[in-house]
Amino acid sequence: MQTTQAKNQTGGILGLIERVGNKIPDITILFIGAFIICCIMSAILSTMHFGYVHPTTGKEIVVNNMLSGKNLVDLLSKMVTNYSGFPPLGMVIVATLGIGIADGSGYINTALKKILAVTPKFLITPIIILVGMLSHLGPDTGYVIIIPVAAYMYYASGKHPLAGIGASFAGIAGAFAANYTPSAIDPVIQGFTQSAAQIIDPSYQVNVLCNYFYAFGATFLVIPSCWWVTEKIVEPWLWKNCPLDDDIEVGEDGNTAVTPKENRAFYAATGLLIVMIALLVYLLLPADSIFRDDKGMLASFKAPIMQSIVSLLFVFTGAVGLTYGVMVGKFKSPKDVTTAMEDITKTLVQLIVFYFFAAQFLYAFGASNMGALIAIAGAEFLKSLALPPQVTIFGIIIFVAMLNLIITSASA
Repeated sequence: MQTTQAKNQTGGILGLIERVGNKIPDITILFIGAFIICCIMSAILSTMHFGYVHPTTGKEIVVNNMLSGKNLVDLLSKMVTNYSGFPPLGMVIVATLGIGIADGSGYINTALKKILAVTPKFLITPIIILVGMLSHLGPDTGYVIIIPVAAYMYYASGKHPLAGIGASFAGIAGAFAANYTPSAIDPVIQGFTQSAAQIIDPSYQVNVLCNYFYAFGATFLVIPSCWWVTEKIVEPWLWKNCPLDDDIEVGEDGNTAVTPKENRAFYAATGLLIVMIALLVYLLLPADSIFRDDKGMLASFKAPIMQSIVSLLFVFTGAVGLTYGVMVGKFKSPKDVTTAMEDITKTLVQLIVFYFFAAQFLYAFGASNMGALIAIAGAEFLKSLALPPQVTIFGIIIFVAMLNLIITSASA
């Protein structure tokens, strides 16, 4: 399918990014290295005085030597609690268990297929991008289902299948920063944000939906941008450089058919989801709702509803998945349900290992006061530049965007 000319054009910027990205060590190794560097730098910086004052305590910031006997003993004694108390750990596991039931039952796959099946030709690209975003509710669904289905839909409608692969991948990858629904990535982002904020203020709490409003708003830019790039740049380039062979065939992975049994189960499970959401809204409306805080606020971190987001995600996805799985015969015994949860936790193995070393690094970074020193020194440097806030924020956005081209993992 790919011509010699196209193969020769794989160099350039994209080839460089791929080569650099492939040379970056595993995320766990990166944090082990960061932990070691943090300890060594703390020993060096502990001999210096910088004159910066902590904004909360009013005291001069002094770097603690993490290689001293006392701090090493403290690290050993807190190593387990650093890990068990790592904010994203428990939340990600709980949310993933519920999603595992919905994913293992086949509900998520059926929902995505139904969306794609009713999509008119002129809306194929934006819908595929949107479905790619929504596929993050199931960890592997986007890559296993959406990408081959997108290729099939493009081919069947006379469009280039590689453009469908590109559009679907853009939606799946873009979901980290643009999505309509909360997902398992939200507690990950919340955990790191809270740990960073507590370097300055140990009592600071971050809402688990801290990133949601940005992610929701970003969809209104990401979808049309990816749509335009796919239709105006990617697909014309593919037709020119990667013409299709006459004997190309689309495999069974492109099958979007939904059986009558799956259809009935889908509507029943979706009906249950609507009822549960309506019931939740009904319980939230009263001013004295048990889901509100003492002041009657819903958005406050102390509000039970905000502390229950992950639990509600588990209950809602678990109930929907259980209903669908039983009705289609996927769940014939309780063992089938627990197996679905066990299977999805396999996708978390790398994350669980990485979190251990990330927790130790964040502890050392905070306990050494290096985090506070860098934060205050960085703030003073930015103030000295006297740049407009818009320019500073734009610079940070550009920096992160460039970094994302090399490191695509949200956790990394």
